[in-house]
Amino acid sequence: KGKPPLGLERTPREFIRALSEHLRAVRRVLKDKGSFFLNIGDTYRVGENFLIPSRLLLNLCDNEGWYYVNEIIWQKSTGVPQGKTKRLQPIYEKVYHLVKDPNKYYYEEFKNWKESDEIKLTRMSGNRSAKSKEKGQGGFVLSKTYERFRDFLDEQKVKNVIHGSTASIRQMELKKIDFTVDHVALMPAYLPIIPILTTSREGDIVLDPFSGSGTTGKTALMLGRKYIGY
Repeated sequence: KGKPPLGLERTPREFIRALSEHLRAVRRVLKDKGSFFLNIGDTYRVGENFLIPSRLLLNLCDNEGWYYVNEIIWQKSTGVPQGKTKRLQPIYEKVYHLVKDPNKYYYEEFKNWKESDEIKLTRMSGNRSAKSKEKGQGGFVLSKTYERFRDFLDEQKVKNVIHGSTASIRQMELKKIDFTVDHVALMPAYLPIIPILTTSREGDIVLDPFSGSGTTGKTALMLGRKYIGY
């Protein structure tokens, strides 16, 4: 009968093994300066949480050569109804930031320039001499006040939480194209923005190995990147 389609394995262990094997091709083509972001939610059955995201992350780092950089929390304004369950309703998913070389991956801190503040002429700090330990005078530079990007569109002052609505609008867009479409794992277009902006430059290639409705590709092209999806 062969292997079952990815995601239909009989046990959590078989699923983690199959997904890890699938991601080996991603690591193979990823540049040393590149980053890989993986969004995966919890799996429940008969009241039990299988800890799929945590087990997968450990396997990728322990056995597949990935390095774990950061964890982003995607907090949804509305969660999926769970029915009668003996647990609180989950309203967030995790996005893991992984790299193949922790010393070489590219990262550009996103800065939010304040439009209300004027550009000012300020003096650059000079180099400090190691012998005399006197601070020399530098030249002048134009500067403008900015805030480091700690959230999504200034909605909350946190560093690694993206808050927003679910992808119900994307579902409506797909229905207009094909009313029979019922995508079970739609992603909102705002979710890939921060990963793309902080870990790539304009003209870089964004790869999505789980390209369903093309949300990542749409966002990547909008941000001036190239896109490959399958």
